[in-house]
Amino acid sequence: MERFEKSQNVLAAIAFRAALPLSVTERLVNLVGDQVREHLINHHALSPETALSIALGPRNAPRWTWSTRPAGPPTCARSPPI
Repeated sequence: MERFEKSQNVLAAIAFRAALPLSVTERLVNLVGDQVREHLINHHALSPETALSIALGPRNAPRWTWSTRPAGPPTCARSPPI
């Protein structure tokens, strides 16, 4: 999978196989887009930790906003926690 982790077509083909080892499913969940992730969640086994991480998702992830400096290119600045 390392060789093709940038290819969404290859990752989707792997995800839509009839059976996947748990370790492969859990790696794919973090590499694929939303539609393929939904398929993995609905059709393949996930560990409780991975399922919880997906369920909590963005609420625990750092939030980032774009800001610009007066004379420079856009930069990424971390938002304060809620």
